[in-house]
Amino acid sequence: TDDADAGSQSSGSHGASGGAGHKTYDLDSSDTFFVEHANMPFPAVASDVSTQLQEYNKKLQEMRSKDGGAGKLSSAINALPQMTEMKRSLDEHTNIASAMLKEIQEREINKYYEAESEFGSQGRTAGMTALMERLSPEGKGTAIDKLRAALVFVLRKPNLTSEQVDAICARLKEIGADPAAVEFIRSLQSMRQLTLDTTAIGDDQPQQKEPQQASFGGADATSGFAMFANKFASQMQQHGEGLLTGLKNLKNLLPMREDTLTTRIVSELMEQSESGANKLTQDYEYFDPRASTLAGESRSRHIPRVRGSFHQAIVFMVGGGNYVEQHTLSEWASSSRSRDSAGQPRSVIYGATDFVSPSAFCQELETLGNEK
Repeated sequence: TDDADAGSQSSGSHGASGGAGHKTYDLDSSDTFFVEHANMPFPAVASDVSTQLQEYNKKLQEMRSKDGGAGKLSSAINALPQMTEMKRSLDEHTNIASAMLKEIQEREINKYYEAESEFGSQGRTAGMTALMERLSPEGKGTAIDKLRAALVFVLRKPNLTSEQVDAICARLKEIGADPAAVEFIRSLQSMRQLTLDTTAIGDDQPQQKEPQQASFGGADATSGFAMFANKFASQMQQHGEGLLTGLKNLKNLLPMREDTLTTRIVSELMEQSESGANKLTQDYEYFDPRASTLAGESRSRHIPRVRGSFHQAIVFMVGGGNYVEQHTLSEWASSSRSRDSAGQPRSVIYGATDFVSPSAFCQELETLGNEK
């Protein structure tokens, strides 16, 4: 999903606040369940929730058991604080997950995610058909959901015709969304293509245009929540089963393992491969403040490159960063794919001028589109 529409995730103490029918939870690093599951996709949390629910019910039944005498009773009394905290946590995450599940179902976010994931492998005609179905006035989803689907499609298909872009913009207007964001992205693509054309003509080379496929990392499905609990074990079990049933149809929310462009660039820079496979970074400048250079020589042009791979990197985005980019980079750094021949893991620090939510990013594009 885009933003935390069904609950907040902010630093602070545990607890819920808000008026009737609306609760706000503060989740921080002291919430072990949140910390452990913050990077897990929404459907994957269900299996871990089921395990915790079974553990809670098992302990509850043991405490209710009359067998064991005074020693068993003493242990049960000592376990009460832990059980109370477990119930509070389960109850809290149940409410968050239930609200998220309701939001996903009402907006059909899983279907948007599935459609957006398939845009890259579809042709223009098939993709347009799928997009226009999502943008139908009768279709579920908010105006921002539909705008984002259109943006993903346009980014995936930079070789769209003017008629196709006009049709997308007209449909967005019909459903009450501002097409300025799409128009702005389209203008950037046109400027980029013009630059490519000019370069090709200036080099006096025959033009062999190939569609420039924009890189767009798969969005992670959701983060940090789990479920289950009510006042009694039986009610908790029923509630948990209902939530798991609702999740059965949301398998398409599992994220695809697709590295973002930033991750691929960082991977190439840290690997320092000599095989000539570093196509993304072959024109990158190289600076080494420790290397000695001859007077008057450019530091970036004449410094011999360090052979071997790097183990530490700082990646900073001048402008807006985003969670998907950060998460994909972090996943790569901690995975076996990033380890060197000696099995050493990488250390990558990610930073940005600002972290922009998906909705805020759409609004920024709309503003730029209306100002151009």
